[in-house]
Amino acid sequence: MIVAAAVSAALGLAVAAGGWFAPGMLAMAWLLPLAFFLLSVAHEGVRVGRKTYLVDIAEGARRTDYVAVSNSAIGVVLLLFGAAGAALSALSPEVALVALSMAGLAGAVFGTGLPEADA
Repeated sequence: MIVAAAVSAALGLAVAAGGWFAPGMLAMAWLLPLAFFLLSVAHEGVRVGRKTYLVDIAEGARRTDYVAVSNSAIGVVLLLFGAAGAALSALSPEVALVALSMAGLAGAVFGTGLPEADA
């Protein structure tokens, strides 16, 4: 989960840097689809890691409660960050990428403070 969040943050920052410092690079037909594919893989890593962590820390019937609350909370967070990304993209797509990547990096840093889960 932490590694996947860090990978997505680094990927977003790399694409934003490419947009600012080498705009011609983003015109390569293969680059953005590859970045999107890697971002999708990292995103799935975050999702699977979150659900696995919740299932591992919960005991008994609490597992379904944790997963339900987690899914609802992440839905609200995604809506808020989607709105923030849309608003920031009015400035430029690179600004939105940097802001969302920094949020992902913050998530990776905060994830290191979570207690270990018993498998």
